[in-house]
Amino acid sequence: AKLQSYVDKFQPTRFMTKAGMPALNNRGEPRVEAIYINTKALLECQNRAECKVLLGI
Repeated sequence: AKLQSYVDKFQPTRFMTKAGMPALNNRGEPRVEAIYINTKALLECQNRAECKVLLGI
């Protein structure tokens, strides 16, 4: 339950253009995609800082 509540807070990955602007889909909305999360490595983290590094946040 604790891990699920933590994972529920994740934001989808936003695609950016080379100019640093959000990439848009064919409807003009920002393009987003789910990212792979190594849950085994996440559970092995000793502290929040390690988790953030693993998740790239």
